[in-house]
Amino acid sequence: MSANKTITLVFFILTLLSCKNRLDQITVKVKVIDEYSKQPRVKDTVQVRMGKWGIPMKRYIKVSQHITDSLGVVKINLNRNKTYRFSTNAIGYIEFAESELKDSQQIILEVTSQAAAPAAARSPSRGK
Repeated sequence: MSANKTITLVFFILTLLSCKNRLDQITVKVKVIDEYSKQPRVKDTVQVRMGKWGIPMKRYIKVSQHITDSLGVVKINLNRNKTYRFSTNAIGYIEFAESELKDSQQIILEVTSQAAAPAAARSPSRGK
């Protein structure tokens, strides 16, 4: 086999592999709203964590952090074949398993600010 054919074959295989990775990339919108007022939370921090199995249980590693715009929305590029958890500094999160997220999907994250949460929700009781 000549060198030109080998280089062309390697280039073709690499192109196919990169296309597969692009097909797994999706864009989702996360909209953060307040549970009580139902208003968007502007300039709130949205944390994206990816689920990975560790010992002895599943861990969520922080992947990225985004700030919501004037509509309380963040656009995020993700891999559809991973498990993700979206949360803010307030109380509340939402989790999606592998292949649950679709391209151009809007996720509504309804959270409770810690100041507005009942005392029982802010501080979990500890057994004695």
